[in-house]
Amino acid sequence: MLEHTSILIPVLPGRAPYLAPALRLFADETPEVQIIVGAMDSAYGEVCALAEAGRLGNLHVCQHDSKVAYHLRLKDLRAQARGRFLVIHPDDDIMDPVMMAACEEFLLANPDYSAAMGRALRVSRGRDPSGTEAFQVSAYPVWSHEQATPRERILHLFQHYHHLWYSLQRADSVDLRLHHIALFEGDPMFSQYLDACVPVAVGRTKVLEGIGFIRRLHDQNTGTRMGAQRDPNVFPHLMFNPAFSQRYAHFRNLVLDLVAGASMAANILVDPESLREELDLRSLQLLRWGLFLERGRVEPGEERFLANLRDPRTADGARAQKLLAAMWSLG
Repeated sequence: MLEHTSILIPVLPGRAPYLAPALRLFADETPEVQIIVGAMDSAYGEVCALAEAGRLGNLHVCQHDSKVAYHLRLKDLRAQARGRFLVIHPDDDIMDPVMMAACEEFLLANPDYSAAMGRALRVSRGRDPSGTEAFQVSAYPVWSHEQATPRERILHLFQHYHHLWYSLQRADSVDLRLHHIALFEGDPMFSQYLDACVPVAVGRTKVLEGIGFIRRLHDQNTGTRMGAQRDPNVFPHLMFNPAFSQRYAHFRNLVLDLVAGASMAANILVDPESLREELDLRSLQLLRWGLFLERGRVEPGEERFLANLRDPRTADGARAQKLLAAMWSLG
């Protein structure tokens, strides 16, 4: 399983304990998959000391200085990867190796697709009304982008934004992502948007039915902290800041270049002026998503998926129980 895939995991200081459940899951279910961990400073020793690390036959841990830029750390991990398909795996969450294998099989059979992923969940641990400890589960809506042209797919992404970090992607798509990440290093909003645009521009993307990713919500989540600190009455005024406008214009031009290049490769004509106008019209939906003003759009099939999760007799329900138990096995 996963003989064509390499998994890249950049680890932040203090986050090694969160990594242990994911490594344990890979060790139990696909111990020979290539995993390359990049650990910053003190995290290197912590990762190497994990018992789960010793059970993986194809694990390599490299040490990164905290002063090295994020995209350069990822490029170092990428340089060591042998797989035709790559996954950039968060250090504190779990991606299901069973779904990864299904995505690998899908991409092998569908060369016009650049990425595939399963459905995504956000999970925290709390207590129910009776005081009993329980998991609190909510969906993170993800969408397939299967339109015929790069232009149509990009416009669909702008309307139904989600990032594709949690997907299995072709190596050349990831290489292009890493190139573009460098163009917005230090800008978490537009670098995230651009990162999602790359696989959608160069190919179709597919959401397969079943659990693909579980995000563990905790106090060290960067996105959770940012969302809690953002005042919805203040942040919309960012768009009137000249620097913000310049960054958006740079982002838009890069998206236009992506669409033009992918369209040319597919012998598809594209009108850059009309596309620029449409991107501007739809960009407000991107900004509302990034400013935590608009979340939770319903994706077709999401309610059915969540209903399956609540029933342990279904395949999704049984798998969810196993993954949640693995994620919190160390508290």
